[in-house]
Amino acid sequence: MSRSGYYRHIGKREKNTIPPDFHLISRVRRIHKPSGRKYGARRMSEQLRAEGYNVGRFKARNPMKKAGVGHTYKKKFKRTTDRNHNPPVAGNLLDRQFNVDPPNTVGCADISYLRTNEGWLSLAVVIDLYSGKAVGWAIGKRMKVSLAKEALAMAYFRRGPDKGLIRHSDRGGQYAAHKYQDRFRPYGMTGGMSRKGDC
Repeated sequence: MSRSGYYRHIGKREKNTIPPDFHLISRVRRIHKPSGRKYGARRMSEQLRAEGYNVGRFKARNPMKKAGVGHTYKKKFKRTTDRNHNPPVAGNLLDRQFNVDPPNTVGCADISYLRTNEGWLSLAVVIDLYSGKAVGWAIGKRMKVSLAKEALAMAYFRRGPDKGLIRHSDRGGQYAAHKYQDRFRPYGMTGGMSRKGDC
């Protein structure tokens, strides 16, 4: 190695490798924690400007990304059961006895929300309690009685259960509605509902 090459190598090794925005990244981390991890780029830039840093909202994003911090969003709770309805509720025939035998004796129904690329959709499902398999389902934009009826009809026509099958659900308005009750009676099913507060 030549003398000049050696000194060039030493100079590179001893060169300061601290990134230019090191202090900004460190400050972002210190601001982020006491804020309850709620600050996004806009509020972070406001705080940094108050401390003398010349940064805007977009310029604050880069050190936040490097620091591995960001705003944490709370998932919104969506209520899927409306217990404030006029139709009567059925008795709790299942009484939390979830081990059943044989198949096609208890069908559990429920409705939930799904987040999709098309936005929030409602899913109504009927599960054969013996196998845990979904035997009927329907998806729609609204949580309507018709959705629950479609899932029940699919389950009935796919499985063809004997009369006396217990159709169990929570106390949601869709399942207590007269339109839904009228739908499963011709199938020879018996309606049952969980007690209040049990999904």
